[in-house]
Amino acid sequence: MLNHGRGIVKQLVLMRGCTRAGKSVLSRLLAADGSFAYLEMDAYKRQKYGSAWMCNPNVDFPAMGKLAKTYLRDGKRVIVEESFVEKAHVAAVVRWAGFELDDVRVAYAWIELSFEEAVLRKPDSKFPIERLRAEYARYSTRWEAPDELIIHTAGLSESAAVTRIREHLNQYSSFN
Repeated sequence: MLNHGRGIVKQLVLMRGCTRAGKSVLSRLLAADGSFAYLEMDAYKRQKYGSAWMCNPNVDFPAMGKLAKTYLRDGKRVIVEESFVEKAHVAAVVRWAGFELDDVRVAYAWIELSFEEAVLRKPDSKFPIERLRAEYARYSTRWEAPDELIIHTAGLSESAAVTRIREHLNQYSSFN
């Protein structure tokens, strides 16, 4: 769909995935050239609550969707980054941004990493290992989005992962 005749395709990208898999790094790299606004849910929660661990899903996910919508109205493509395991959380962001879950203008990427690789990526982390284990246990029941790109980042360079994401996104750029 064209954005008010300006020829810019509206596109919402939900960068989902495992803790330590590289969602933030890949999102920042995709947004670095200015082609995307980048909204990081953890930064939002840290600003609001002083911690990325606090969240009121009934308020915070719709708020992120509304924020995304402001960028979309201005013709920007938007990346929203969060683990997004539960369908209801994804739906809140997507719908408040003005889309439905199966809209072709919404793209999903699941960034994956094994628990063992996640531990090795940050062996000195203050993140409690049991909490990390609990996070990874949740991923087995995650909602699988339509046409979702899945990228395993273990052994994959950041540039190769970004290239795969861009290729996936380009399939949406021809919709009018």
